[in-house]
Amino acid sequence: MQISKIVAMIITSLTLGACGDAERVSFTAIDGYLSNAEVYLDTNQNGVAEADELAGTTDANGQIELAVSALNSAVIIRIVAGQTVDRDYSGTALRSYEMIADAGNTVVTPFTTLLHFDSAMLSPLYADADLQLTEDLLTSDYVAKADQGDEIAIVAHILGRSVALTLQESLAGNYGSDATANNNTAIHLQRHLTKLIEIVKDQIALAGDVKKISDLVVVVKLDNQGKVIQQIITSTSDNNVFRKYAINDTGITQCDTGDGSKVDCYDESGELTPNVLPGQDGLVGRDSNSKLNSNADGSAGFSFSKISASGEVLPVEATQWDCVQDNITGLMWEVKTPPGQGGLRDAAHTYTWYNDDENVNGGGAGVEGAGDCESGNCDTSQYVVAVNQVALCGHTDWRMPTLVELNSLVDFGRIKPAIDVAFFPNTKKGYYWGSNTILVLSHPHIVLVVSFNDGSGWGLNKLWDRAAVRLVRAGQ
Repeated sequence: MQISKIVAMIITSLTLGACGDAERVSFTAIDGYLSNAEVYLDTNQNGVAEADELAGTTDANGQIELAVSALNSAVIIRIVAGQTVDRDYSGTALRSYEMIADAGNTVVTPFTTLLHFDSAMLSPLYADADLQLTEDLLTSDYVAKADQGDEIAIVAHILGRSVALTLQESLAGNYGSDATANNNTAIHLQRHLTKLIEIVKDQIALAGDVKKISDLVVVVKLDNQGKVIQQIITSTSDNNVFRKYAINDTGITQCDTGDGSKVDCYDESGELTPNVLPGQDGLVGRDSNSKLNSNADGSAGFSFSKISASGEVLPVEATQWDCVQDNITGLMWEVKTPPGQGGLRDAAHTYTWYNDDENVNGGGAGVEGAGDCESGNCDTSQYVVAVNQVALCGHTDWRMPTLVELNSLVDFGRIKPAIDVAFFPNTKKGYYWGSNTILVLSHPHIVLVVSFNDGSGWGLNKLWDRAAVRLVRAGQ
């Protein structure tokens, strides 16, 4: 524990004693202030937010009051999709993730989370003379100082906001004793932090005044070698940044070995399996993290919630549900009813592709109403209208998915169908229409599709082909 943290604990204790309330202390959860976030005290020091360690939820100011003995435990903050509100953005969180602060801290921030992985993680911030950032600031309520116009605190808030997005996409939930996973996470986060510093400094220089960009959000996605493969610079007013950035993992948890056999990449304790060849998909991402792939809320690294016909979130053990909320991407998907049962969402139905909007249909509307269904809504456009008319799961903004969105459901760790059937039963082992068309001179009427037989992508002709449909909406 660093001297500054020890001093902070002593001061906190003295302050509480002086005011006659020696039993309670306030903890604060920060990205912006995080309200209705779950707070766990890691009393057994295993780095896992367990049900019997739940201490409560944060108030509208991101705070919760707990016994002083809480200072003896690490504090884990769980941001819950559809429940937690980040003051920086409108609406509830689209994805669930966790942050942590080691014992002795009363503020939990993206920076305390980085420090948990590696005490030297923030050294690039301290070393940059232009930023003037200190650990005392980054592990305190820098949001309050930013609200008062403190320019250094504003920089901290911008970086913290951007780091939080990185945490959501990384192995941020793994706080346990798995040294290999934690080391990989530290490297992953360090690379992101270095790139974020570079981008934020450039944006400050362009603006000329950091106060002008106080709502800045920077999103960076890197490959396994640290190369930038996606970069978004936007503001907190653009809540779609989460959906632009969010992408599911592949679901692959097995690896090839030197002798050509396939094994689980990690054993039950989280240790790397011997003889596994390096650089494989199953070695990285959420689905490689044993803390996040329990399969309780979705196979491997997927995370889903069942939604009732009226739009309520159901327990995972529910046996009847009409939609599924993807807690990673923030998208909500329709669920098909059993094939042959009849009705609007019968899984056996197929549809022709039809869209009369010349701005998006690739130069041809397709064929109207010529699919194989009993409901009389046998093309994609008619089906969208019909589902919105019944307000499936309480919503009327259902639409056709893009190819990227449809691909986000593919679990490449399974086939026939290549999707988690525990949440998406009655999935056809065949093609599903997307909304995207593609220009192929020899075949000018191609629409991109995804096969849930094996997860492969393909193109079908909108003039004569038929395929299944699964509608999507933006989520909660």
